[in-house]
Amino acid sequence: MEQELILDTSNKPSTSLLKLLEALNVSHDGFLNSIVAATQNQWLREMGKERWNIPELSLNEADRKKIMALLAEIGCVSDIRPTHTEYDFALILGSTADDMEFRLNYLINCWQNGVRFHQLLFLTGARELDASADDVKILKDTSRIPVKKGWVFEEDQMPKTETDLAHFILRKVQLPKELLRQITISVVSVPIQEDNQGVSHRPTTQDTIVHWMSMKPQSGSILAVSSQPYIGYQDIVLKSYLPHDFSVETVGPAAQPDEKIAVYLDSLARWLYQVNKKHELCN
Repeated sequence: MEQELILDTSNKPSTSLLKLLEALNVSHDGFLNSIVAATQNQWLREMGKERWNIPELSLNEADRKKIMALLAEIGCVSDIRPTHTEYDFALILGSTADDMEFRLNYLINCWQNGVRFHQLLFLTGARELDASADDVKILKDTSRIPVKKGWVFEEDQMPKTETDLAHFILRKVQLPKELLRQITISVVSVPIQEDNQGVSHRPTTQDTIVHWMSMKPQSGSILAVSSQPYIGYQDIVLKSYLPHDFSVETVGPAAQPDEKIAVYLDSLARWLYQVNKKHELCN
């Protein structure tokens, strides 16, 4: 995943991004700072609100198709595949039950297609599960991913946090035998965070990276597994907060067909913010 999808080779906003801003009536002066300020104001969800609680935009079908086509050009819709066959680490980035199962299943498919890694880590936080996003029906479903023979859902195993969810999925999913013989698997758990005003919030992607680095892992190549429409945003966060002796490639499955455009825009606003922040630090 490369930032050129939102910036051109001269580090100016790409044509597809400019067309998307025009289609959604976002006013700006053509420079990245102005675009970031406008999209933070118009696209970013309210503080404390999770993405699954964002209300959808009111659009007619023609406008929806136009915007989805532009989002696809920017790189927010289709799957992103690994470009190498050997990595030191594979990271599953924490998310909802639906997304984490899809991400692990995607990584299993990568392994079956010849991609290899030596350690598998789940980067998770102490987010309490939300019934609207972490539906128990998904946890019980055995049709979406390979499940261990004889596995049954047990009420006393019901996960309460995102970290619990990672352990639950690992108990449920049948990983390839060769993978189990060759790699080590760990779940990194990050506690609830506090900002400078003492306000608590669930761990972000940045928080999980910083916490993992505090554990002093040996540097190496990383295959990070996210899912659309978050791959661009999470890729730039990883590259911004990991030491330079780590190399990162972020991949993942395509977006769900029913994903809200409002969620795409929220993620894109975060991607733009991080790209701009990295540019400011480099200049």
